[in-house]
Amino acid sequence: MKNLKGKRAILYRRVSTTEQKKSGNSLHSQQNQLIKFCQNNQIHNLKEFEEDYSAKNFNRPEWSKLNKYAKANYKDIDLLLVVNWDRFSRNTLEALNTIDTFSKINIEVNSINNWIDYQDPTQKFIQLMYLGMPEVDNKMKGLRIKKAMREVRKSGRWCSKQPFGYLPGKDHFGKALMKVDPDKGQLLKSLFELYSSGNYSQSEILKMTRFKPLKLSKSNLSRILQNIVYAGFLDVPAFEEEPKQTKKGLHEPIIDLITFNKIQELFKVRSAQKQKSKAFNKKLLLRGHLRCSKCGGNLTGSASTSKTGKKYYYYHCSSKRSCNERFRAELANSKFEDYLKQFDIRPEVKRLFVEILKKQFSEFETERFNQIKMIENDIQKIKTNQDILLDKLISGTINDIIYDKKNTEYVNKINELNVELSNLEDYENDLRDYIEFSVELMTNMNKIIGFSDEVTLRKFMSSIFNDKLEFEKEDYRTPKLNPSVNLIFMVISSLELNKNKKGDTFSDVSHDVLKAGIEPALPKKLDFESSASTNSAT
Repeated sequence: MKNLKGKRAILYRRVSTTEQKKSGNSLHSQQNQLIKFCQNNQIHNLKEFEEDYSAKNFNRPEWSKLNKYAKANYKDIDLLLVVNWDRFSRNTLEALNTIDTFSKINIEVNSINNWIDYQDPTQKFIQLMYLGMPEVDNKMKGLRIKKAMREVRKSGRWCSKQPFGYLPGKDHFGKALMKVDPDKGQLLKSLFELYSSGNYSQSEILKMTRFKPLKLSKSNLSRILQNIVYAGFLDVPAFEEEPKQTKKGLHEPIIDLITFNKIQELFKVRSAQKQKSKAFNKKLLLRGHLRCSKCGGNLTGSASTSKTGKKYYYYHCSSKRSCNERFRAELANSKFEDYLKQFDIRPEVKRLFVEILKKQFSEFETERFNQIKMIENDIQKIKTNQDILLDKLISGTINDIIYDKKNTEYVNKINELNVELSNLEDYENDLRDYIEFSVELMTNMNKIIGFSDEVTLRKFMSSIFNDKLEFEKEDYRTPKLNPSVNLIFMVISSLELNKNKKGDTFSDVSHDVLKAGIEPALPKKLDFESSASTNSAT
């Protein structure tokens, strides 16, 4: 070590955590060592900096202050001293770059316990070792922690901060086992069940008064709804050669697995349907649903202000086109309402149609029962295969990796089958409500546009029409109806004729209608939203 007498230094000491700063003596020990070193070597102590922050990079609050001070006073500073190199940095590349930056303003960075003579080229290798060892140590610790946490998860225990809705707890052996928050847990359970019905969006649920105490944002809610931990399982991330796994957790679930899987299916469907939102104006309610009768392009809509300040709304082609198609929105909207009125039917015909549908669907009860039995048998076969797989693992025929991979496939397939089973079992309970609601909707279509929002109207239009509408000469060209809707009203027309025949009984009429070839839709297709998603042409 060269003569340091009269050199001027700034001192830097660091620990990793607030706990070490508050209760440990590491900072105090470092301070004593640094001051003693300066005294022994007659070095002037200009300023001291200390902090409790990780050394994985130099984005540290106190280091930023030191850096600023050094650059402002570099002509008065000769040395930057630390006790050991791991107090300076645990990132080799960043440490070397920082040392080089300080050397350019003639400030030498050094460790009092592992001094480097920068005039000796062979010392460079020793410095690399000093700087590299803390980084390697950090990575080794991180790897050990990662492996340990992964093993804990594989055993079914959550080993980090509890998810929203859970509290820290212990099992009867005194081991950590989180428990359901008695207040938030029940609210979350209701929230999951409500969303799984498919009748409400996340935004609508967040506005509900009963869920306000949860104080959830939309992003938080989305993450919660997709986190399988609430169904009693834990995701174990992929690591080295082991693939990602899903393990049964030891904690109490907030919801059942079937409800969770229904929600994941909803996410897939809604993600596929997601469209960019547009400004919705009821005076231009058909904007986005009209096509130009002259050039075939999509029509937009806007308002024109008269000299008196009154606004008039028009549907028109884009200004980039030269067809100059333009007509009053008020007229087009009114004519559209008139068009929808033709779907009105007499109450007695409506009741007859509902009864025929119920009778028709009830004849497929045997088929539904057979489907249920088939799915139950498939589930039982998979469970038998799981037992065989476990026997092979115990006997040593297969290893853990193969077992986990195949068992995950079995678990996922059972989950899918359980969702199908749940849909079939719900079918009977919901059928009457679905039929009555659907027929009411189909036979009062002219009323829906009076209270629908942009989302509902889009679903309605895509369910009824197979293509955009064309308005020409103050009326609509005959629209192309969705084939299913077209068939329904053909049957209703047939009912109107048959009902007027003297002496017809319900049995006679229903028998005639069945010849028309009505086929029952699957349970999923009965609801309005599903119909919209499968038949959308906009």
